[in-house]
Amino acid sequence: MVIMKGFIKTSVLVACVLAAHSAHAQERQIFWTEGFGKVFRGDENSAVYEEIITARVPSALAIAEGYLYWGDAATFDIKRSDLEGANIEVILPYPNWPADLIVDSTSRKIFWTEFEGGKILRANLDGTKVDTLITGLSRPLSLAIDDQTAKLYWSDSITRRIQRANLDGTQIEDVLALSEGIDDLAIDVNARKLYWSGEDIKRSNLDGSDIETILAGIRPFSFTLDAAAGKIYWSDFEKIARANLDGTAPEDLIHGFTFGAESLALDQTSGKICWINPWSPSSRIQRANLDGTEREDIFISVPAFRGIAVDAAAGKLYWTAAVEVMRANLDGSSIEWLADISCGMSDLSDIAVDPKAGKLYWVRDSDCGGGSQLHRSNLDGSATEHLWTGGYLSSLALDLEAGKLYWTDNFGRLPSKGIYRANLDGSDVEFVLDSLASAGGIAIDTRNQKIYWTDYPSSIRRMDFDGTEIEIVLMELSAPIEIALDVPNGKMYWTESNAGKIRRANLDGSAVEDVFSGLKTPYRLALNFGDPALRVDEVSEIAPASLQVLQNYPNPFNPETKIVFFVPPSVKQQRVVIKLFDITGRLVRVLFDREVASGRYEVTWDGRDAHNNELASGTYVYRLETGNNVITKKMLLIH
Repeated sequence: MVIMKGFIKTSVLVACVLAAHSAHAQERQIFWTEGFGKVFRGDENSAVYEEIITARVPSALAIAEGYLYWGDAATFDIKRSDLEGANIEVILPYPNWPADLIVDSTSRKIFWTEFEGGKILRANLDGTKVDTLITGLSRPLSLAIDDQTAKLYWSDSITRRIQRANLDGTQIEDVLALSEGIDDLAIDVNARKLYWSGEDIKRSNLDGSDIETILAGIRPFSFTLDAAAGKIYWSDFEKIARANLDGTAPEDLIHGFTFGAESLALDQTSGKICWINPWSPSSRIQRANLDGTEREDIFISVPAFRGIAVDAAAGKLYWTAAVEVMRANLDGSSIEWLADISCGMSDLSDIAVDPKAGKLYWVRDSDCGGGSQLHRSNLDGSATEHLWTGGYLSSLALDLEAGKLYWTDNFGRLPSKGIYRANLDGSDVEFVLDSLASAGGIAIDTRNQKIYWTDYPSSIRRMDFDGTEIEIVLMELSAPIEIALDVPNGKMYWTESNAGKIRRANLDGSAVEDVFSGLKTPYRLALNFGDPALRVDEVSEIAPASLQVLQNYPNPFNPETKIVFFVPPSVKQQRVVIKLFDITGRLVRVLFDREVASGRYEVTWDGRDAHNNELASGTYVYRLETGNNVITKKMLLIH
């Protein structure tokens, strides 16, 4: 059997001919990761999908009246907790990303920017009475409030303007139009000064006059003011620092960040500075004393997700999350952390499953080993092995028939970028095709000896296993990321991140159609189309009065045979299982396992085991089980 991003490719087919009762077509499940950390599951037949796992990724941060308030970039809502990170509650379930939020203690209101919607909104501190104050903005980013004049200030990342209005959204006016980008805002109410950050931190009077640079060239991620103490705090790529409000006497406070801290906020009551650390193994909210001592976690999130794979036989879903390998049931329940790999900057980018050998393969992008690292472990995360290091491994695919592992590499200069393959233990690494600038997702068609890959930003290509016969299968796509194949049905599936779609087409690129649309940012993809695939048709044929299983035909057979069974009209819904054993009694495959209605069912078997391996000639036993009934028959496979 060949596993492609967890999709179990199989050539067992089932045809069902129903009488008085019709059954539903088998659910053909598509799983994908999306945005900042969600896993979705959809049914291809109905185009209905659901969110089954959600990360918690804090974004904007504010403190007021003993509460931490933050936006969640994964769930697109606003949450709050106590200052210890406990008693988390959703106060504003919201459809768009809250890029910044601020609390006005005087009016006891929370204000936030809706980045993608171009709006500024407010609500009571408990989330009630939501008002849309301002609409029609480009990309409102940061907020600040002048309590003395009851004015709300905001920055716009597209127009590069700072504007202000009354706290009810009326009397909008421009304060500054700048040539550089604007990130954070802050106001020193007593000194009547407006601060903002871009490449530098600058300040002006509240009307935009008398602009001065107070901290030049520091490229801050975030900053905040402690006006009472005369201090400004900021974060950059690797630290949190502070200085006097005029930029003098700078001092470093906290080091040890991978990619900086975001959304600095002061807890004046406790004498603490809080921030979001999105690049630690899991996104988290942290705090320390104002002098940088006693750093601690307040809230640790479930990290964002990337690679995804399915083990259909075991009913398990695997995915990568920051530096962790995780798994759950196919409905998202029973989440487990299997492996934790922390080493400098690290991000687990893709994953593949070999259920036959009980192995997981995954890629870690890291700066602590000379490039991406390829690992494998047991399915429970134990016995981790390092297989290979080098380049930037983007996507994985397994060819279990040939014992090969394929990956795409997007690191460095040509010709080192391209498609590689190796043995499953990481040995005998070889180029299949070099000088590919932007190969992304990869999938293997073992039946037709083809390799498919996405070529960012707009195409899907394929070639023979030896790297020849390269052809463009699809063009003019919108950021195709991941690809998976349903070879028995002649289909390929892919995610188009910029279009917000999961699409499919024939393997030659014809008959393109949308499967799911209106998505945020679909990324990795895995298929679970079952084993076997079920087709249902209604006919006028009446089923026998009792359960029957016919002798397979042809028999002896090569390469395939059919098994027909009847479910009587008295049965409205019943589970039927057909198991296949070799002559020693070893289970080699489950051919059929599902709830069925009355009717005539036909299963086609191709002479392969559960891992798509061709079986030897000999006698095999198929056994039908339903309720208290067990019917057994023999068949002969010849080569």
